[in-house]
Amino acid sequence: MISLSQLKIDVKKFNVNSMKEYREKRQENWPSSPNIYYKDEWVSWNDLFGKEKVEFISISQLKIEIEKCKINSQREYDQNRKTNWPSNPDVYYKDEWVSWNDLFGKKKVEFISLPELKEEIKKYNVKNFREYKKNRRNNWPSAPNVYYKDEWVSWNDLFEKEKELISLSQLKIDVKKFNVNSMKEYHEKRQENWPSAPNVYYKDEWVSWNDLFGKEKVEFISLSQLKIDVKKFNVNSMKEYRDKRQENWPSAPNVYYKDEWVSWNDLFGKTLVAA
Repeated sequence: MISLSQLKIDVKKFNVNSMKEYREKRQENWPSSPNIYYKDEWVSWNDLFGKEKVEFISISQLKIEIEKCKINSQREYDQNRKTNWPSNPDVYYKDEWVSWNDLFGKKKVEFISLPELKEEIKKYNVKNFREYKKNRRNNWPSAPNVYYKDEWVSWNDLFEKEKELISLSQLKIDVKKFNVNSMKEYHEKRQENWPSAPNVYYKDEWVSWNDLFGKEKVEFISLSQLKIDVKKFNVNSMKEYRDKRQENWPSAPNVYYKDEWVSWNDLFGKTLVAA
């Protein structure tokens, strides 16, 4: 990889003025994450692009401007952010930060109790998770299973459905019957009496998703064999690796072979470009 000083010359030459343009125009000898690669010399992205440092306004002034612009959510903040507003105000103003609600001038919402929630759900005739999200009131938590974690039983219990969830052994029979072979297919084909998170619901009996689908554990090949395979399959990038990945290739070889790993270029047999 080239030096940071040379990279600054290059980004100017290629008219790179943002992180997005850096990723789009990145050359082979530019690090994918220069902020990490040059960590001992790194100042900022603005410094890399030769931009002057922006002075951000105070949090009190930011609150005034946010109210003036009628911004009420993080999404609206990102969409309407001015140059002198920090992208991460919670980090930039960490010593003064309270919460996003505080930034937007919203009062903290007190959620109702779980028994009260059950009564309201019955009142509004909410029968499933989809209807819960659609009809959610301001004082209903968005994730009741998390908010009421000490009292929580299940979504069926919340909606007071009599149907019980099946046992793990029965679920294994069912997933075979419905030809379910992946987590994605599980969620797509999930029946009403299948738990949404079987790994949590059956935690005392749970082994793995492969065990649920009746698949044997896959043994991955060695790193040296993988290098031979990627050459055989003409794999030259991370995207091609994901697209052409065989069952006995680990999805994250940089993690699986961490003690032997050098780089993706080394895996693909590419010679490192000199500075």
